[in-house]
Amino acid sequence: TGGHLLRLEPLGPDFTEALIGLLLGGSASEELKRLVVDRTAGNPFFVEETVRALRDSGLLTETSGRWELSGRGDASIPPTIEGVISARIDLLPRSAADTLLTASVIGRTVRVPLLNAVLNGGGPVEAALDELVDRGFLDRPQTTELTDSLVFHHALVQEVAYARLLRRQKRRVHERVAAEAEILDRAGDDVIDLLARHLYLANAGARAAHYLVRAGRRSARLFANGEAILHFERAAEIARAQPEASDLLGPILLHLGRLHELVGNYPDALRMYDEARTETHDVAAWRGMASSLRSQGHYEDALKVVEEGFGAVADDEARAHLWLERAWTLAVEGQPAMTIEAALSGIEVSREGDPVAGYLLAQLAQAEIMSGAREDALEHAVRATAVFE
Repeated sequence: TGGHLLRLEPLGPDFTEALIGLLLGGSASEELKRLVVDRTAGNPFFVEETVRALRDSGLLTETSGRWELSGRGDASIPPTIEGVISARIDLLPRSAADTLLTASVIGRTVRVPLLNAVLNGGGPVEAALDELVDRGFLDRPQTTELTDSLVFHHALVQEVAYARLLRRQKRRVHERVAAEAEILDRAGDDVIDLLARHLYLANAGARAAHYLVRAGRRSARLFANGEAILHFERAAEIARAQPEASDLLGPILLHLGRLHELVGNYPDALRMYDEARTETHDVAAWRGMASSLRSQGHYEDALKVVEEGFGAVADDEARAHLWLERAWTLAVEGQPAMTIEAALSGIEVSREGDPVAGYLLAQLAQAEIMSGAREDALEHAVRATAVFE
């Protein structure tokens, strides 16, 4: 709010030529400038990578501070930025290339101790990292909070490096990264997301599902609802496919339903709650469906779901939750007399002091205010306050 839209246009020829000079530390010949300008269309990152590719390939020579093409640069440099990055990786020494590919599995930010552990440590790793920094694949972060980390110069560099790994290699490295991170950080709360991601990509089955559930709960506590949904969706995918994780599916679906409902994705919430009904007899599935329908103004459908729940749930404590959904829906629909009837029925089967009893008393008090029974409303509101306190 109150911000300004900045449209980032491509660099013009003059600015592209100036960037080439900065990258080379000297002036460039007309032929070299024309090649880079034509190839990159003013994309600064493409300019950067093309100049580096020409230099890495030995196609540039410098004489008295002036750089010139010494070969067929137009034929040697790939036409796309992905191709240029890939070609530059091909020119790296084996140790540096292997280090870069492994780092790409860890993520955009690479913790050096973790990378060392995955690569079994040693001097060559440090030398390889220095080379990757010198060649512009990795950067040393400016912030003091990341002193033990390196960062990929651009997300596309990480993506191209990661794409060069075979699927089985990716799985093996993801599994290795998770194992070493677990040792280094003792599966602390701050690395749960990392472990969940790597175990999922390593196809680690039930173990991955357990970490994804932990990561989803952590994200939900931090109100990072989009991340929480992603974690739980991945966990559900595993639980549906892996028999050893199938017992997790019902609770996962309920978590997903609540998160989708929270962010207003009511169709997805209904789908999750509906699937949860077939996986578990938890009354939360019927409550979630009724709540999602009520939030969309579908009061009759919400009441039908509550009735279905009464037919499926026999336990009094669970039925108290359904009476609350019925009372809530009737109250929103503007039917105070029926709300009072539903709330009293729910209070009758609820446990004294249980939170659901407090909510039923609060609904009852609201309906009684609408009906003019203010003394009864005050009594029930006081009882509800006692429950919540």
